[in-house]
Formats: sequence, C-alpha cells, structure tokens
Amino acid sequence: MVNVADNCDDPQNPEYRQVFVRGRCVYFSPSIINKYLGRSDEEVAELKVTDNDICRIITGNRLKQWPSQKKLSALQLSPLYAVLNKIAAVNWVPTTHSSNIAKELARFIYVVGTKAMFDYGSYVFDATLEHAVSFAL
Repeated sequence: MVNVADNCDDPQNPEYRQVFVRGRCVYFSPSIINKYLGRSDEEVAELKVTDNDICRIITGNRLKQWPSQKKLSALQLSPLYAVLNKIAAVNWVPTTHSSNIAKELARFIYVVGTKAMFDYGSYVFDATLEHAVSFAL
C-alpha cells in the first residue's frame, strides 16, 4: 500500500517529496527516480518535436500528420512502436485503451523508441502524483 499526499510536491509541506510505503517514509522525487533508473540528473531540454513528426516516425511514414480525431489507431504503428505501445499501456502509462494512442502516450513511446534525451524522473513523478490525486480514497 502506498500513500501519496495530494501536496507532496509543495515545498511548504512538511512531507515534501515523501510517500509512505507499507508504513515507512520513502523520499520520492524526479532526481531519486532518475538515479534509480541510472540516468543523469542533469537538466534536459524540452522535447522539440511536433505531433506530426511523432506520428510520421511511429507509423513508419504511413501517416504524415496526426489524425483529426485526436487519437491514432494502434493498427497504424510500425512493429517497434506497436510493441512499445503494448508495454507502455500496461507498465509505463497505464490505460485500458491500447487500441488508440493519445498524444501523451505517443510522445512517450517516441522518446523511448528514438532514445531521445528525456527527463524520465519528472515524467514518472508527475504521472504518479496525477494518479494519486485521481485515485484518492
């Protein structure tokens, strides 16, 4: 059981960047996540790639621009990105809609597939806080 306070990312909170796992306090931050993943803690520039570029790359040039209905069909993905989508939908960016790819998930599998410089620690930290708030009891 994990307990993440709504405001654990607030520097004014006495439990700043702390979560409770099985009754024990664990420090939790983007820096700690990057260290655990064996990644550099250096600041990474914002990913400068358009949705259309991502669409073109993850579909293996089958599509030249992001679909107008806002989600991309998983059937359009190249084999590499189809596998990354399956893994991501279960482990990294949990979703029950793995047949359609939202822009956020597409951006994530693009980063993994191209090995682009990316701050995984901040991504995981922010996603965890987002899920903690949405699944709060």
